[in-house]
Amino acid sequence: MGEQIEVKAVGMDKYQKLSELVKNTHKDKPKPDDLAELRRFFDEDPELWRTTGNMTRTLDHLLHTYYSQSAYLRECVSRRLREMREQLGYEESPPLERILIEQILVCWVNLYVLEINSATKLCESHSTETGLYWDRRLTGAQRRFRRASESLARIRKLSRNTPALQFNIATSGGQQVNLTK
Repeated sequence: MGEQIEVKAVGMDKYQKLSELVKNTHKDKPKPDDLAELRRFFDEDPELWRTTGNMTRTLDHLLHTYYSQSAYLRECVSRRLREMREQLGYEESPPLERILIEQILVCWVNLYVLEINSATKLCESHSTETGLYWDRRLTGAQRRFRRASESLARIRKLSRNTPALQFNIATSGGQQVNLTK
């Protein structure tokens, strides 16, 4: 039991140090010493920078932000995301496809939330300006989702379409024969 408390304290110290470094470097011209310290900190524990650059964690944050009041909705959407991730073949995909799958999932969450918000707002009495605002937001979210999906499809098609091997064989008489395999 004492070990758990000790680990927790070390983790909290690390979190406080990271928080201080982020505060010191989150400006236009941070001090070179602070940047060097931040880089050293990340070199010692790469998990610290990976968590920020991790789309899955970004999705978790989005879900908690959008559905802070409803554990039910958060759980339903979270399960849907896991299902979509599995259906898109995340685990078996190469790194580039994984990035695109993560992007599709982020776009889907944003689109899903905007669909609900837009429908809610547009059911109420609203001005033309408000209607156009929600329409633009929804159209933008749909476009981002569609582009991410198309990008994944395009990359998969390109990676599966390996060109055929072609042999050019010259025969006597100057005629050329092309063989493909």
